[in-house]
Amino acid sequence: MAGAAIAKAEPFKTGVTATRIAIGAFIVPYIFVLNPSMLLIDAAPLDIILNVLTALLGMYALSGGLTGFVQDDCTWYERLLLIAGGLCMIKPGWITDSVGLAITAAIIVWQTVRVKKRGVSPKLSV
Repeated sequence: MAGAAIAKAEPFKTGVTATRIAIGAFIVPYIFVLNPSMLLIDAAPLDIILNVLTALLGMYALSGGLTGFVQDDCTWYERLLLIAGGLCMIKPGWITDSVGLAITAAIIVWQTVRVKKRGVSPKLSV
C-alpha cells in the first residue's frame, strides 16, 4: 500500500507486480530444504560455491520468467523456458543444473542478439 501511494499507482496491481518480482525470496527456504549444503554445514567449499551460484542463477531465471523481462521483453515460450530453467537450477544435481544453465544461457544470448539487431527496447527509451 505504501509503495502504491508513493508511486501514485493502483495498490492491487503494485502488490501483484511486487510479488512477481520477489518470488525468488519465497523460494529461498525451499532451496535450503532441497540442498542442506547451502547452510554451509559439512560440505566442501567447491560444492558450496557451485550450489550458491546455481541457486542464484536459478532465482534470476525464475524472476525473469515471471516478470517477463531479462534483456528484452520475453515471449510466452521464453518465459516458460526461463521458469523451467530456473527451477532446474534450483533443484540440486549436475544434470538439472546443466540443463537449467543451458536453457537460461540460450535465452539470454537470444535476447542479447535480438536487442543488438533492433536497438534499444521502446520501453527503455526516454
